[in-house]
Amino acid sequence: MVQQILVVAAKTLDFKSDKGDEIKGTQVHYLMTGVSPDKETKGYIPLKAFLKGAPAKNVKEVPGVYQGAFAVSMKDGKPNLTLTDLDLVSEVTLG
Repeated sequence: MVQQILVVAAKTLDFKSDKGDEIKGTQVHYLMTGVSPDKETKGYIPLKAFLKGAPAKNVKEVPGVYQGAFAVSMKDGKPNLTLTDLDLVSEVTLG
């Protein structure tokens, strides 16, 4: 599944956990339409994903509009989306 998202932050991580596991990748914070936890919430709640592996080479401009590729799985009987890749659509300038 592919959906347009707004990436508002991205941080490259490269360290070893307390257990000695290598943590390498990019943590991405983004906004996506159609996601609302309840009827009382207005606006967009930021979502967070971790792209494993080398720093996400496709995270070029932040903030920016991206085509986000998502893997769809089922969790507790509900669809679960996992961000797997990004492709820059356009840069966003605030202010």
